[in-house]
Amino acid sequence: MALVVSGEGATMFQNEELKVINGIKIEFDHVQVTCILKSQDHGEQAKRLKIFADGKLEISCKCVPNYKLSPSSFLKHKEKRQLKNWKYRICVIKSNDKRIPLRDITLLKYYYKQKSEEVGRVLKRRQTIHHDEFLHCSKCGKYHRFELRSMQECRADHDALAKENWTCFDSPNNITCETLKERESHRLCRGCPRAAKCKGCISCVCLGCGMC
Repeated sequence: MALVVSGEGATMFQNEELKVINGIKIEFDHVQVTCILKSQDHGEQAKRLKIFADGKLEISCKCVPNYKLSPSSFLKHKEKRQLKNWKYRICVIKSNDKRIPLRDITLLKYYYKQKSEEVGRVLKRRQTIHHDEFLHCSKCGKYHRFELRSMQECRADHDALAKENWTCFDSPNNITCETLKERESHRLCRGCPRAAKCKGCISCVCLGCGMC
């Protein structure tokens, strides 16, 4: 293993995390490791995987411009079939010569962190596009509002819709059948950022996102 005494690459992983992996090289701003693609078309192919602290992953391949590919692009480049499970297909070699998929080792921790932050930013931008939904109690017949501004609120709405004979008692908002029902005029306002009494538009109707 090549060591450097300073730089981001030297502090990305603990020695215990790397000592069991063959082909490790620590550079100033990244860590390199020998990886093996378990190809269904060409057998095993050895390449070099670069891991950066910002979550970026690069695999060098001389038959493409700039020689740099993401793991998913590299898999598409090498395989005729449309395979998506690159975390399983691309492996590293342990000191006992055993192939270990990337998904089973700690080398992807910065990749997962960066993906998690991306999802958080997307959810923050999109959290106002879901208009409020209403569900009626099977016992008292009153309609109750479900605001969909967070992943937890979307989860509560989905759980309520999936429950047969939903009642006020099942609501996460601490309501009962004795709670006063919302006036009809108020129910027309469903939280659309474009128009208060909107019945559904591209600003408040979600067609599918990471939050809902």
